[in-house]
Amino acid sequence: MAATAWKLDPTLSQAGLLAAECAIAERQFQRALDHLRSIRSAGPSVALRAALLTARLNHLELHRLSDAERAYRIAIQLAPDNVDAHTGLAQLLTLCGRKRDAVSSILRLIRLGVETDMLILLSIQDGVVNDPESLELARTAAPDDANPLVGLAWHAERAERTDEAIALLREAIRGQPDHAFAHVALGRQLLAQRRFDELARWVEQLPAEAQEMGETWFVRARMAQNDGDVKGAIRCHWEGLRRSPESKAATFHLAGLLAEAGESDTAERFVEQVRRLQELEAVQHRVLYSRDHSRIDPLLDLARSYETVGRVWEAYGWCQLAVRLDETHTDARRYLGQLQRKVEGLPLSLIVDSANVALAVDLSMYPLPHARAVLTSPIRHQSSTSSKLSFREDAAATGLHFRYFNGTDGPPSRRMFEFTGGGVGVLDFDLDGYPDVYFTQGCPWPPGSRSGTHGDRLFANRGGRQFDDITDRAGIREADFGQGVAVGDFNSDGFPDLYAGNIGGNRLWSNNGDGTFTDVTSAAGVAGDDWTTSCVMADLSGDGLPDIYAVNYVTAPDVFDRICRHDDGSPKLCMPYDFRGACDRFWLNAGDGRFIDANQTTFTTEPNGMGLGVAAWDADGSGRLSLLVANDTTPNFFFSWDSSSELPFRLRERGIEAGLALNGEGKATGCMGVALGDVDDDGRLDVFITNFYDESNTLYANPVAGFYEDRTRAMGLYSPSVKVLGFGTQFLDADLDGRLELFVTNGHVDDLRREGKPYRMPPQMFRPTDGHFEEVVAGELGPYFESQWLGRAAARLDWNRDGRDDLIVGHLADQSALLTNVTPDAGRFLSMKLFGTRSNRDAIGATVRAR
Repeated sequence: MAATAWKLDPTLSQAGLLAAECAIAERQFQRALDHLRSIRSAGPSVALRAALLTARLNHLELHRLSDAERAYRIAIQLAPDNVDAHTGLAQLLTLCGRKRDAVSSILRLIRLGVETDMLILLSIQDGVVNDPESLELARTAAPDDANPLVGLAWHAERAERTDEAIALLREAIRGQPDHAFAHVALGRQLLAQRRFDELARWVEQLPAEAQEMGETWFVRARMAQNDGDVKGAIRCHWEGLRRSPESKAATFHLAGLLAEAGESDTAERFVEQVRRLQELEAVQHRVLYSRDHSRIDPLLDLARSYETVGRVWEAYGWCQLAVRLDETHTDARRYLGQLQRKVEGLPLSLIVDSANVALAVDLSMYPLPHARAVLTSPIRHQSSTSSKLSFREDAAATGLHFRYFNGTDGPPSRRMFEFTGGGVGVLDFDLDGYPDVYFTQGCPWPPGSRSGTHGDRLFANRGGRQFDDITDRAGIREADFGQGVAVGDFNSDGFPDLYAGNIGGNRLWSNNGDGTFTDVTSAAGVAGDDWTTSCVMADLSGDGLPDIYAVNYVTAPDVFDRICRHDDGSPKLCMPYDFRGACDRFWLNAGDGRFIDANQTTFTTEPNGMGLGVAAWDADGSGRLSLLVANDTTPNFFFSWDSSSELPFRLRERGIEAGLALNGEGKATGCMGVALGDVDDDGRLDVFITNFYDESNTLYANPVAGFYEDRTRAMGLYSPSVKVLGFGTQFLDADLDGRLELFVTNGHVDDLRREGKPYRMPPQMFRPTDGHFEEVVAGELGPYFESQWLGRAAARLDWNRDGRDDLIVGHLADQSALLTNVTPDAGRFLSMKLFGTRSNRDAIGATVRAR
């Protein structure tokens, strides 16, 4: 009847609306749309209802997403505060990977006091509605619609199907040339593949709307950096941050570029913003990934962190949630009142202008770059040999029998200390010219029983033929829960000493020079009571005496007892952000056998970052050592001499400025192992860090002394490392051709095979070829590489002194491996041993240049 009445009199808009609703009830969705499109001269309420029905039908029933988007926007024009319109639009946009475009609607819902789970999507960098099935339905329903194609491209990108993502985005642009988000997403994908020739054309084809998107400028900045145009990159990052100040990646890169350009004061402003953004991310991890979302205080901490970085609307939203959970919570109600006053009249932007550092700094004097198709070629020369790399596993044959015990018999209990494994130290303790080996060992938990069934082991190298376990003869009685180990001559008597990192007290073993060692920990004062995962012995203070830096992991009253749970209650390993970072320890060598805890006088920033790896080297050619600490899920530390200090020795943390704190995407990853090597033959050491599963490892090139750039993708090391979890790593010249290969041992920290993730993993060897690294086929390297392990520590040595680098690899649940390099037709070599005269005796950080 409604349809008949409306047909007789088209001005009866209410009848038309009723006819559409009847068609919807009969699931005649297209007929309903036809009715809604025919409504003319409707009043505001009918027009709004018609727009909402049109949007809902296209969105949820017919899957015509662009038609739905237009209808939602019409509804918002008619009723700017309509909850249904903003909710639907935000859901649609985030389904299509367009979180940036959804921000204003989500913030509007917060302003309206609406409880929305989309608040969490704003907290996630790539926050989307994960529903690829709906996107496929939308693609079928409207093949020319760009929206589902953009959303499917997002999923292809996350699955490492980059070519598919690029094809989808090109298809989207062909169908809708003015779709700004598709253009920007395409630029991001081309950048990931380093297709700079195509990026040059991409810049020319950008629609005007794309120029107002921060990601556009991030891509252009990275293009300029690739061209070596530092000034152009600075300008582009600044332009991008004016538009998208929430980008930690852009802020991180701009801070480093300004520091490299000598703009230290301006750089420091962006460094501080990176730290604020990183602290927000850390709080997000602790709160959002917690299983208990009913506690009020963590939600208030999260709200305050948002306010600190200028994301006031989100702070208001999280505070609203806290009050809804407990309306009697005095602090929550008081804070909500403060935020209510603060957001009055505030524009609906993610970060308020007053907190946007880029708006407070004028960098317009830096010129815009011109898009050019220049691709840097990092490696300058090619191999002089085509030797096939080959390694033979010789541990059993040579008597190097060692298996790490992680404190538990039988199935893992998933306590935190079970995943790390032990350290491997290489030293020539008897000065016979052959490298000996020291393994740290775990013990039954809890430590302290000293049962003698487990303990660290020292193996003497007998002329490059075999190894003998001489631990007892050497007087070493180390039965604590061993982790990392450092080798160095702390007393400069010419004999290498050992520093063993443990859970609890560490141990310093002094080499007596007669084949025995003495425990001098108490006299030296270097035990500590932390969880030391790695350590290094090197002259950081520049006084000629090796100091000790102990890298500590996490701490909490129950850090060794807590077991986290899957949703079904089964045990799983906790994540590092479930705990607090433990403060590292710097022990300054006093020169009389004692060490001084010098943290307070040495560091400008307290080093508490959940560390797992460490390396020391002369990073800037100054003759002084810098120190890198690889931290797990928190920014890496990079300490170098503070020349501005009035103290004779002080270290300044400058990981952000140097480009080593985060990866090129601005993320703090699950860093594990560290390797140093000059991969591009420019005379400066580059840095390689292994990372967690679903994170690539990271290669930091050193194009300018003291500054680093993530070149993981450019060097071909991204894709091969995403679906493994890397631990120990070493650069080595396996075939003696003058170029460095790269070894990585892999293995997960938890058994998540039921989630489709591997537990044991194969090791990897990468070889430099045509300006990048290529993974060597496992079958060519030897049987060890064809097996899967829970790899942990890795050490490089030439145990048989044939000039070819060998490897020792520590495992969980298996014997350690000795990989003897048997590569045929290797090149020639020169072997040297350095002794410091004016420096520390070990000459760590010295450089030899051969012509």
